Amino acid sequence: MSFVRMDNYARKPRAYVRGFEILQREVRNFFEYVEPSDNNMKVYSEIIGKLLTSACFEVESNLKAILKENLYSKVEKDMNMNDYFKVEASHHLSKYEVLLPEWTGDKNVIRPFEAWASAGSLKWYQDYNKYKHDRVANAESANFENLLNAWSGNFVLLSSQFFDTEFSVDAEVIGFAPDFDENEYNHGIGGYLKIKYPNDWLDDEKYEFALSISNWNDSNFCQAYSY
Repeated sequence: MSFVRMDNYARKPRAYVRGFEILQREVRNFFEYVEPSDNNMKVYSEIIGKLLTSACFEVESNLKAILKENLYSKVEKDMNMNDYFKVEASHHLSKYEVLLPEWTGDKNVIRPFEAWASAGSLKWYQDYNKYKHDRVANAESANFENLLNAWSGNFVLLSSQFFDTEFSVDAEVIGFAPDFDENEYNHGIGGYLKIKYPNDWLDDEKYEFALSISNWNDSNFCQAYSY
């Protein structure tokens, strides 16, 4: 994963990871007041609304960054969910699964982008937009289920770009960990949520690194995706 840390791979990736870490800390603090449980999926409040807004902001920021890094032609301020959906083709976001490690019930596996597999709309994002435009009339849209999907969506996007690299400014500790298994849930960025990565990549979708002839410092080393 050395290429993920290259300066020309992504601009200021730590900023996106840090945004997620702050959000995750706030969501986990919220678990002290609302139990992570099947029974609480439809609980709604203004606090959830603020967390949902923050989570969706992070999701939008990551999707815009992916498009911009790959030289997408549309002006950033004019981008919308129709543009963001294009990232499904390159990242297979619909195939990612997130496991909530602390949960009462059986709804602890979340597939935040699953609807994109059939070009459908993301209900949690639609509900966020309703809440954003009229939080009084759409108060119930700021519910626990939508928050979990948006938070998990942020986690999926980071994992799809950076695997488990956090770009931490702290000293790294070298230790032993279980081997990565693409068919099971693995710990990822933030050290709390667990993720299952897609395993349906076709050969022509994979990057090819000709290490014998490539210059790792070459600004053209990273391959742009044509959206």
